[in-house]
Amino acid sequence: MELFEKQTKIIYKVSILVYLGLFLVSSFCFFIGQMWIPLGFLLGGIISIINFKISYEFSYYLTKPTAKYKGLTIGLYGLRMLLYIIGFLICIIPQSFGYQIFFFGTCLASYLVQMVINAIIFNKVKKY
Repeated sequence: MELFEKQTKIIYKVSILVYLGLFLVSSFCFFIGQMWIPLGFLLGGIISIINFKISYEFSYYLTKPTAKYKGLTIGLYGLRMLLYIIGFLICIIPQSFGYQIFFFGTCLASYLVQMVINAIIFNKVKKY
């Protein structure tokens, strides 16, 4: 479990750096009037990092031998799905009223970036 905790701390640090990098790289869009593109990366990054934290807690309680945590794990999984839904609604609802605040595509790309970061880091751990 110690190795898992160490790798999750690495994932947090790498994720924050990657999302800040994506935001900074896409920040040129502010100058061309498309501020909703980097803001989508920012929203998706925040939701992805929070979702990963909940996922870590979910896996921690799931590996406990006692059965009293089963209700908590179901609640944490539901909370993760609720975060994704809220993120999509935050992107889509203002667009339906004509306001382009967050771009749905970059928010979705941020979710996928987190999965790639997790896969790369956990794959390196598996080799050692």
